[in-house]
Amino acid sequence: MINIRRMWQPLTSTPFLATAAHHEILPCESLQRWIRCFWGGIAGAGASPTRIIPDVCADLIYHIDETAGRIIQASFCGVSDVCGTAHLPMIPQHTVSTFAIRFHAFGAYAFADDALRGTLNGFESPEVRFGRLDRALRARLPELRGLSARTAYAQSVLLAFQCRENPLVETAADVLLCHRGTATVSAWAHELFIGSRQLERLLGEYWGMTPKKASALVRYQALYQEICHGTLTDVQDAVARYGFADQAHLCREFRRYHVLSTPMRRFCRWRQKARFRRLQIWRKAINSRFPRALRL
Repeated sequence: MINIRRMWQPLTSTPFLATAAHHEILPCESLQRWIRCFWGGIAGAGASPTRIIPDVCADLIYHIDETAGRIIQASFCGVSDVCGTAHLPMIPQHTVSTFAIRFHAFGAYAFADDALRGTLNGFESPEVRFGRLDRALRARLPELRGLSARTAYAQSVLLAFQCRENPLVETAADVLLCHRGTATVSAWAHELFIGSRQLERLLGEYWGMTPKKASALVRYQALYQEICHGTLTDVQDAVARYGFADQAHLCREFRRYHVLSTPMRRFCRWRQKARFRRLQIWRKAINSRFPRALRL
């Protein structure tokens, strides 16, 4: 069933974006079981916030000051089940780049030193759960230049890593992807010949989420992939294939994971209003210094 794992390619909010600020490199064949891609780029001045949607992945992210040759921020972002925005750290008159490893939700545990319980929507230092991997990456990332060189080094570190493997967890991931998140928890546990509670404890420790949450995220992502690739031709057919009650149920579940929550929308509107107010103040200050014919 490893072929199912390789065919599973989760998408972000900008799935076909390839710029100097964001570029993705696929891992070698040996790492495709656990890693979705390596990504990064150079953040330009005035870069806009990045929209985040649930992609059923966890990211190990390093922000590097190219001018000073040091890592200014490192973080592990667990699997997310909410839509939000991410801001890149910027230093005036310095060039800042990003390098990140995007793990599959079911693959991050293989390189972790500790259980991933409680990492859903989490944001923490890599040293907490990825101490050995973090130390190996920090040793050379700042001195390397370019995404390709850093990816090659990271792959060599990961290939030499002593992975934690649990055959039951691997099979659970294959079953989940095979059913595209439509199997019930009891049916999922039955295929693994274990109980529902054991499955819940297992995924909580190795994936950091419940079986119900994992199924919901995979189902959403599978539907989103069909929309992006243009293969979704009949909504009613999708309702039947993905186990929704009706079209309204499908739309509610999709909006639940793909649309900003009410507090986040209010925050974004507040930021837009604040920027508009600052622009008005700036215009008044400029116009007061020029004749009416030259005013903005």
